Amino acid sequence: MADDEVVAHPELPQDGEFYRRVLDYLPTPTIVLDDQARVTYLNLAAQEVFGLSVEAAVGLLAFEFVHPDDIGWATEVFTNVVELGPSPLERSKAGGIHFRVVTAAGEAVPVHITGALGFGDPHVAGIVYDVRPDWGPALMSRILAGLAHGEPVDELLRRVTELVAVPPVPVHVALLDRVEGGGYRVATATEEAFGALAPVVAELGRGRSDDGAVAVRTGELDDDGARRLVAEGYDVAWRAPVDLAGSSAALELVAACRDGLRYEMTVLERMRSAADLASVVLLRAENDAQVLHAATHDSLTGLPNRRALEEHVEAHLAEGRPMALLYVDLDGFKPVNDRHGHAAGDAVLQAIAERLLGCAGPDALVARIGGDEFAVCVPGALDDRAAEALAVRVADVIAAPIDGGRLPGVSEVVSVSASVGHARSGQGTSADALLAAADEAMYEAKRGVDRRRP
Repeated sequence: MADDEVVAHPELPQDGEFYRRVLDYLPTPTIVLDDQARVTYLNLAAQEVFGLSVEAAVGLLAFEFVHPDDIGWATEVFTNVVELGPSPLERSKAGGIHFRVVTAAGEAVPVHITGALGFGDPHVAGIVYDVRPDWGPALMSRILAGLAHGEPVDELLRRVTELVAVPPVPVHVALLDRVEGGGYRVATATEEAFGALAPVVAELGRGRSDDGAVAVRTGELDDDGARRLVAEGYDVAWRAPVDLAGSSAALELVAACRDGLRYEMTVLERMRSAADLASVVLLRAENDAQVLHAATHDSLTGLPNRRALEEHVEAHLAEGRPMALLYVDLDGFKPVNDRHGHAAGDAVLQAIAERLLGCAGPDALVARIGGDEFAVCVPGALDDRAAEALAVRVADVIAAPIDGGRLPGVSEVVSVSASVGHARSGQGTSADALLAAADEAMYEAKRGVDRRRP
């Protein structure tokens, strides 16, 4: 008997056609390539993946199926495997790699392939490849890359929901945000029609299970929500909370399936993984928002800072929208610090910020641009008279006495005044120029006050 001859076990079927048909009916796509990378066999599952019959595929160069961007990598791997030489029956493995194949319909499908060398076996004379569509890792890679490159949160969350619904699991998925006062807002959903049912899934069986990921069989529950889902054909549903590490936000990942319970545990595991990934995306977005807020806002008053003001003014100028800019400099603030201390001085600045917000109007931007300097950007085509009237009103509001009870360690009334200058958008072609014009007007107002003092 030759070394490479396979002897069938006596209790196994002796009909060779049995084994050929078993291979054909394997649910795993299987393809055999010779040492020139030409197709010598593909089973029914592989024919489905590539959209080709055996007659059309056999003899084709396998690289014709590979995505153009991945051909270099796939060629290198195949060449290295061929160079390993004959390996009769020891099942030397080749692969465990990811790339994309292109179907006959032109669709790019991510796959994970593993090969077993059979060059030394005259019955095989090639490499037997297991070719599995693998959307999950490809989606995960895109999500992680999107996180690294700062892609929009909505797009990343959409991909997270798709991670649950990758083939072959026929489920609809949605991410919900619980809104104040009850109810949910649909953040994203894999199917628009499912978005309307998603809040029903979120409440399904609540109180009958723990707070973790859970699968619910709708037919086993006697409530209106379950009956509605059954009427829509959804016989199994899943929900998983998205943990935001102490955040007050309450988000829920939900899914439902019309295709029975075949994938119940698979979907449950995907739900847990996707919920964890959604929490990473949302916490990263929250962190980015906090970093951006810290970079563009004053930590003491919470007002936008000079950078935010300049960006705001530049945006208005770029769009040709008219505005007036007031430059506010406090007079008599240093004596407050000197007499009552910096804690009292900080409280005065906070009180001034509140007053400016109260008198500037809802569409105005109030910013703290220096130690005791503020700015107010008011949209609209104000003429000099209207801008001057606004400047007087701002100065009057600031000059009102501040009750010492609001200031730490102070019992007496404290007062500061302000010099206010104004400029209009026609007086500057950039944020810097407009600020400079308003600043100069402020100093002119301050010099006028000084001249009037006895």
